[in-house]
Order: sequence, then C-alpha cells, then structure tokens
Amino acid sequence: KVCGLEVLQGLQYNANDRQWENGHIYDPSSGRTWDAKAWIGPRGQLMVRGYWHFSFLGRNLSFTRI
Repeated sequence: KVCGLEVLQGLQYNANDRQWENGHIYDPSSGRTWDAKAWIGPRGQLMVRGYWHFSFLGRNLSFTRI
C-alpha cells in the first residue's frame, strides 16, 4: 500500500534559495531512496527533484494541490 506512506523525509528550508534541500524521497515502485530537494513552482505547484548524488542526475515531479 502506498496510501499514508511517508515518501519525503528530512527536507530543510534554505531561505536564500527559497527551496527545501538535503532530504530524501522514497520510490515505492523500486524500493529505493533518492536524495531530494523541493520548491514551489510558478503556478503554486510543489516541485520535487529526486536525484542520485548530483542534482543533474535526476528527474522532477510536480504535485498540484486539490
């Protein structure tokens, strides 16, 4: 089950960059945990980047508030 699963952990807000950094994101389909950072996008969506050691080795996910 994925419902109720904590997938984002340990993010710390960096006011200078206006983003959350140094966190982890859990991928339930593979069972792996990745480094993560997050920020609020231009249309108010939560943007999360999961990556492996270097931010350019990853992908973005977008979450929209309903």
